[in-house]
Amino acid sequence: MTSKDIIIKELDNLPPKAHKLVREFIELLRISLAKEEEKSGEKHKSVVKGKFIGMWKDREDTRDSAAFVKNMRKEHWGQKNA
Repeated sequence: MTSKDIIIKELDNLPPKAHKLVREFIELLRISLAKEEEKSGEKHKSVVKGKFIGMWKDREDTRDSAAFVKNMRKEHWGQKNA
């Protein structure tokens, strides 16, 4: 039995008068979670909106990022199997 099934079963056992309170509580949860999500979004700004996105878009040597990094490692550290 899932949590959802248990909640529905418990809700069925409550008097109809309590259903209104449950609906109100769910709405409060929804609002609270939306506010939390909004706050966390403020802390972590989108990288896409940054000033540096696309600054290397015209460079041919960075088209294959894995090969670019591999070559940088070879040059910098002299690694043969980077």
